[in-house]
Amino acid sequence: MSANDARWEIRQTLRARNFEPDLHDAERYIGDLKVGHQTVRVSIEVRDLSFCALPRVHIQDRGSVSWDVLAHTQSETGICYGLKGFYSLDPAQPGAAIVRVLEDSAKTLLRSSKGRGPNEVAQEYAAYWGGPDYAIYSARPWSSKMNSFERLSTANGPRFLLAEAGTKVPAGYSRLKPRFCVIEISATARPARGILVPMTLSQLLDWLEALEGTGSIRRSVIEAVADGMGILIAAENGNYGAFFDLPTSLTRIKNPRRRFLIDQISKSANEVGLTQIRGTPCDLESITMRSLPRNTKTLSDFSVCLVGCGAIGGHLVRLLCQLGAGSKKSLTIIDPDTLKSGNVGRHALGFSYIDRPKAAAMAEELLKLHPDISVVAIQAQATDLRANIMRHDIIVDATGVENVSCLLNHWFREQGAPVSKKALFHSFLFGHGVAAQSFANLGNEFACFRCLRPSRNETWRHDPRKSDAQNDQPLDTGCGDGAFLPYGPYAGTAAASLTAQHIHEWIQGVRRHTLRTLIIDSERGKHVKPNTPPKVPDCPGCA
Repeated sequence: MSANDARWEIRQTLRARNFEPDLHDAERYIGDLKVGHQTVRVSIEVRDLSFCALPRVHIQDRGSVSWDVLAHTQSETGICYGLKGFYSLDPAQPGAAIVRVLEDSAKTLLRSSKGRGPNEVAQEYAAYWGGPDYAIYSARPWSSKMNSFERLSTANGPRFLLAEAGTKVPAGYSRLKPRFCVIEISATARPARGILVPMTLSQLLDWLEALEGTGSIRRSVIEAVADGMGILIAAENGNYGAFFDLPTSLTRIKNPRRRFLIDQISKSANEVGLTQIRGTPCDLESITMRSLPRNTKTLSDFSVCLVGCGAIGGHLVRLLCQLGAGSKKSLTIIDPDTLKSGNVGRHALGFSYIDRPKAAAMAEELLKLHPDISVVAIQAQATDLRANIMRHDIIVDATGVENVSCLLNHWFREQGAPVSKKALFHSFLFGHGVAAQSFANLGNEFACFRCLRPSRNETWRHDPRKSDAQNDQPLDTGCGDGAFLPYGPYAGTAAASLTAQHIHEWIQGVRRHTLRTLIIDSERGKHVKPNTPPKVPDCPGCA
């Protein structure tokens, strides 16, 4: 559909609903929305015919709407009628798209007209509170005081940080005033006593008392203002901060006694302005939990050892950190090699790390992910590190070297760890990136890694390759470089993702399907159902 045809269809659709073009703006229309038994005068702006930027709907006169609290509004009058990133309109049917926008806008207003505005505002209260974001670097529960920091121009990271006293913040931050007093409330932050967002100290005190109903909060806030501090309100639905601007009548008083200043601030609370800030947790545990379903267990309570930091392991270890590895317990990376220029094409590390030990370089990269990750890098052969490797709760074999995998399998089986406490996961690819497999080595009552191929004269028991793909041989690049398997960067990341999900499900208590397969090349691979292979009699690994 041409742009002219789309504009014509939109214009005709809106006119059919008694919307007329704005005389000063051809892409803006004004008309009435039916909201229950009322009508609300609104405007709709259609700037982007692809609908990548959604049409904007605004209430023309906020005073004409009798409801105290309007939910899902932007800049007082803009109606947020759909979830950002999930609301989709079809540019091939622009008329129907506009009808949908108007109907959803009316539904949004109707919920507010029925008194549901305060509850819905509470779900997105941070958007109403506004102000710059302060990243909270300390994990909850917090102490009653926090320091504020600003990033230096030469550093990277969030511009503002809040952290408890004694917390070692990342390099590149300078201490600021004010400090912040933490006010814990058990209630949900929401409009109260007709106050959508408090704009003065007096409103803030009334708002807090309406939410929490205790006089001690009032005293704590006023004392914080007298001490030159801001406050951080820790509520169920977010963290809302403010710092205060005292009126000239108070700032002119030289060296006032604290008790006197507290009394004067209390008396002139309606003259004390405030500037809002929003507190967003950025500690490692909060960042880990942010993307996961509620009540999900993470790797934070497990010590993890990754053996092999190559095309699979480099991507896998980052995923493990994002699932909590290195948060409370240690994360160890073991690899004997340095990064070569030829590795960069499919490794998680880039050009700047060439000729660096893979393990140390990956540890450095992980600290960019979050500076609180506890990671130890070891450049050595895994065969020399039995005690170090076996002390971990979760061991991940990403070497892709069958003999090393079998040795780790042997050590793990000899240890006889209970299935609920320890696990060894093997992550590997077949041939030239045909398929990836992840195998959970869970203890002596289950099949071991050698059970997948008890004899080197046989093929793998659950080989995902078709018969014409059995001859996937490595390229001979000479004795100096050794053999090389050509496959695209997607193969290593696919194997890493498969194993990361496998590990994450194991810590949730999901023990089914110790072997999982992902076909990467459908022309050369064949489907292998997730399964738990039985033990093989006379398996060398089990014996």
